[in-house]
Amino acid sequence: MSSTRRPWSPIPLILVALVGGLPGAGALLGINWYRLGRPEEGRRTILLFAILTLVGATVLGWLNSRGQVGGVSPDSAGEGAGVLVAWQFGQIGIAAVEALRQRGPFERFLAEENSPAGLGGFVAETVVAMAFAAIGGALIHGAIVRLAVRIFSGS
Repeated sequence: MSSTRRPWSPIPLILVALVGGLPGAGALLGINWYRLGRPEEGRRTILLFAILTLVGATVLGWLNSRGQVGGVSPDSAGEGAGVLVAWQFGQIGIAAVEALRQRGPFERFLAEENSPAGLGGFVAETVVAMAFAAIGGALIHGAIVRLAVRIFSGS
């Protein structure tokens, strides 16, 4: 199996949710389903994570426009921090549940004496994929929140 077709170990993909949120983690977890030979699960995961991203970022933008989630100015530091922390843990939790769903198929892949992507000479591929997913996910999420703030605040 070529290195581009080998699945990643799903558990480390949860880390992408720390920076890239649901868009980044969802993209990699969806791709991983394809690599595990389950394209229907890959499509479902990508669609689900896209919907959850849109809903979650819109709610954060709405709360921000109402002053219930603090912005980045020193005057608003600490306001609504609980909402942001809950959202971050929620994203990690959702990514963790999806990663755990992949654990069985991934272990069956390993039981067939296959090696996953990211081992040996393929570390660079994994690091680059995770970095792009994290950065891209953060940008997508941030853009949706900013757009929602503008819509809900009327500006």
